Amino acid sequence: MLVIPVISTRAFMERNMQLNAVDQKEVHFIRPGSPDGTYSDMLIDTLFEIVKDSDYLIDSHAGEMAQSLMSWVPVPMRGANEISGKSLELARGFDVEYVKPRYDLPSIPPFCVSLLNAGIANIWVECGKNGVPTEEDTATHFHGYIAALQTMKMLTGDLARPRQKLLKGTRSQINSEISGIWHPVIKEGDVVEAGQYLGRLTDYFGNTLEESHSPNRSLVLYYWSNPAINAQRRPHGYDWHNGLVSLLDLEE
Repeated sequence: MLVIPVISTRAFMERNMQLNAVDQKEVHFIRPGSPDGTYSDMLIDTLFEIVKDSDYLIDSHAGEMAQSLMSWVPVPMRGANEISGKSLELARGFDVEYVKPRYDLPSIPPFCVSLLNAGIANIWVECGKNGVPTEEDTATHFHGYIAALQTMKMLTGDLARPRQKLLKGTRSQINSEISGIWHPVIKEGDVVEAGQYLGRLTDYFGNTLEESHSPNRSLVLYYWSNPAINAQRRPHGYDWHNGLVSLLDLEE
């Protein structure tokens, strides 16, 4: 068993989340194979070289500093059915309300696709929020690892299989085209109806600049809990700094 606590100590110590402090790239969305590229390209290539002979991989996301997100496990479902099935079995041991199988290639991060292509069953676990994983969040990760080791026959014991719901639907994100102060009125895990008010963007004096509403009946996966919304900052085309709410449109 191989454990990598932090993949970029520099980003961690500089309190940077999601976008790398060196080149403003998001490593989860980089495909390995460019060791002579930028810092993030080299980082993800090195990581892949370390894990490429693995059978299973769990990528733990333990809390965005600027996002309040619900605990859930996305599962990449591509390639051989056997690999997808093993990935889903990894997810079933985590005590979260929702598991989201992802079949659509654009919705699966390139690093996860590279792992699948190498025959590595993998999942990523979203558990923790606002940069402060609680004891409960940490326990969810830990007990999920134990269940995963039991699933892989590396530990004995009764398999934990908490009650979970499989999510179906299309991801969407509410972004702002202007900068301002974000005042959300929803919480992660809320189910919102089509047209429901999500929050407003104001200037520094509280004057409303725009309001946001849900386009469809959706589950709130997470929302930006940090009020600073910078629509002009879009390194490499990312829309992270002007994001407001991430939704999953619910299929009836």
